[in-house]
Amino acid sequence: MPFIGAAIVGAIGLSGFVATATSALINLGVAAGLSYLSRSMLGATATAETGIKTDITLGGNQPRGCIFGETGTAGQFGYWNTANENLNYLQAIFILGEGPHEDLTRIWVNGKERTLTLTASTAWSKTYRVSGFATESGVPVLYVDFYFGYEDQPYDADLVSWAKPPERWTSADRLAGVCYAKVRAFYIDTAFDTGSIPTFLFGVKGRRLYDWRKDSTNGGSGAHRWSDAHTWEYSANPIVQLYNFQRGLTLGGELIVGMGVPPIDLRLDMYTAAANVCDTLVADPDGVMGPAFACSTIVSANEEYGSVIQRLLDSCAGSLYERVGAYGPIAGAPQSVVYPTITDGDLVVGRPVKFTAKLSRADLINGVFGSYVSPDDQYQMVSYPARTDSGAEAEDTEIRRIQQDEPTITSPGMAQRLAQIRLKLARLQATATITLGFRAIVLEPGDWVRWNSARYGDRTYIILSLTQNTDQTVTVNLREIAASAYDWTAGDELPAGDPGIEGDTSGLATGVTGFSLSALTLTGAGGAKTPAIRVFWSPISDPTITAVLIEYRIAGTTDALSISTSSVGNGEYLISAGLVPNTSYELRATIVTVPVRATEWTDWSTVSTGEQLAAGVVPNSITPAQMTAATR
Repeated sequence: MPFIGAAIVGAIGLSGFVATATSALINLGVAAGLSYLSRSMLGATATAETGIKTDITLGGNQPRGCIFGETGTAGQFGYWNTANENLNYLQAIFILGEGPHEDLTRIWVNGKERTLTLTASTAWSKTYRVSGFATESGVPVLYVDFYFGYEDQPYDADLVSWAKPPERWTSADRLAGVCYAKVRAFYIDTAFDTGSIPTFLFGVKGRRLYDWRKDSTNGGSGAHRWSDAHTWEYSANPIVQLYNFQRGLTLGGELIVGMGVPPIDLRLDMYTAAANVCDTLVADPDGVMGPAFACSTIVSANEEYGSVIQRLLDSCAGSLYERVGAYGPIAGAPQSVVYPTITDGDLVVGRPVKFTAKLSRADLINGVFGSYVSPDDQYQMVSYPARTDSGAEAEDTEIRRIQQDEPTITSPGMAQRLAQIRLKLARLQATATITLGFRAIVLEPGDWVRWNSARYGDRTYIILSLTQNTDQTVTVNLREIAASAYDWTAGDELPAGDPGIEGDTSGLATGVTGFSLSALTLTGAGGAKTPAIRVFWSPISDPTITAVLIEYRIAGTTDALSISTSSVGNGEYLISAGLVPNTSYELRATIVTVPVRATEWTDWSTVSTGEQLAAGVVPNSITPAQMTAATR
């Protein structure tokens, strides 16, 4: 039986290799892209893009892009071909990204993970055998060839020799600069349960990138060279990714992804320091060492620069600053205070001092929860254990929690570290604006300073921004900071819960409270009467609760109907459709949460419905309920 019939081909509408993806870059000029300077430490997490693309894309007008780090993708369906006498030999190409990528790590076929076994390797590609697909005698029938994506990679001889007609794929079709997976399979009834093309999800270690720290001609040590992608290596370091994105990745001299910033406009010393922070080894509870920060995401050429940069910085709790016309990042780690301690005597007399010790109540945070990308769950978003601060809850006299999803993080421990940093930074609430004398001209955004004030206290601050005034004074905007905000040990990591279940639900509601029922009769035009049940619960303000789910059934039965309402803050809901009059009902309720966590149903409560009367029926007339069963 063939893999693809004429009807399927016609429906898909494909013919040969899909045309080269559009080279149009984002509708944002370089100057506008460079205006991205910094972000607030408490700013919203970017969620425009996740770390995965599980839906296959079709057509030749897809934006160009690549994979940073390791993530999952269904790819872009680029080419198919069936050959052999019975059309039972399939060749299919799935485009994964542009430029050299590292490797194929995992594969799911029709939703089930299969084992990859390396059978061959060249300078341009690797060949894997996929487990679970073989003849009765054990001969494998499913293979994947992974092409790295170098510009000088050769053509695939198998595609040329089996092309029908021959000109459909020739030796000129090299897919230069394109990383792709070529699936090849023989259809065997005992191996495949369907005659259509199987669905695939690929786990991919992404782009090989230039690391200046490994370039002996650029202040580093090693063979990396910006002009030769063959010298580059795979990196999940978000600062290395940031540097490559800002400089811009090219193919054939054409910018395909990134900004095209000249290297002179990038402060290499700051990139080095931040990249080293990300590479710092951190132990998990089992003693396994891993980098402090890593980023896994798919970068597309049709995204705004700021969206991509924000994603990369969020992966390392970092910020990007402009310093004397050049850009430099700072990753999430303590900075040294090198400027002399500022005292009240250093403030310029006559200039206003603005100081706020506390955030407004609306901005208070004492807990962080959210989701991360789980490779073991086909790269879907699942919950990481929430980070909470009971002392802060007592200080705030209420629970104030925010959702911080980590769509670029594939480790629950790393997601927890980022949430913990966010929580600790939120508790450092003081902000100030002061003006200093000429010697402060050496200060730059991102620097840490100490201000020991007799009136406002002794605190460490980070400089968010500064202005050099015409009278040779410097006005600085400060936010409280502390090295302790970045403290983390292996013992701080909480065990990851089951996929989709939040690991720490302390303080979070697991169900509705104040659940009660009331029967009533609705009166309409012409004297019509309809039985109804009003359901009550305590109004809900928790933003993680998205709906109240209600089940109801006739007492004594087991088949229940369900209905939900997103108006959780109303504290009540009216059920009237389809109720049987003068009948005893049982109802219960629970909550629906995002992200998902363990919840509980209330006990079943009982209520009896009232009468039902059609419009125009004379009051006190005989109703069907008053008749005998035979009469009815």
